[in-house]
Parts: sequence; structure tokens; C-alpha cells
Amino acid sequence: MRVEVFSMALAVALAAAGGAAAQSTPPAPTAKPAPILHVKSATVDAGEVRPGTILEGKFIFTNSGDRPVKILKAAPS
Repeated sequence: MRVEVFSMALAVALAAAGGAAAQSTPPAPTAKPAPILHVKSATVDAGEVRPGTILEGKFIFTNSGDRPVKILKAAPS
């Protein structure tokens, strides 16, 4: 009989603790300063291109974040 009472008391205590945890509101995350990079157009349609043709494209980037953007590597796709 004592084992059953202890088990029931433990179950009630755990349920109460779980219910209290579910009702608490977590603190709001603080936003870290970061760059936010926007690209006006990410693609260029060059149409049909013959092998060996050199192509040029213009891409406009805008940083609306509060930290500088560092482009460390760029490669053609």
C-alpha cells in the first residue's frame, strides 16, 4: 500500500511540475547584430552562349543589417 501511495504522490508532483513549466513563458531571445544581405536579381539570362565566350554580369547587393558583409569566396555556378 505504501508503494502505491508514494507512486501516486510522485506522479502528482511530476504532473504539477510539468504543468507549471508549460505555463511559464520563456524569455524573448535578444537579436544579435548581423549583416543582412539582399540581392536585387540573383540570375542573369545570357541566352544561348557559344563555347569560349566571355560573359559579364552585374549583381547589386544591399546590406540592410547593422554589421558589415564580408564576402570571403565567390565562384561561378
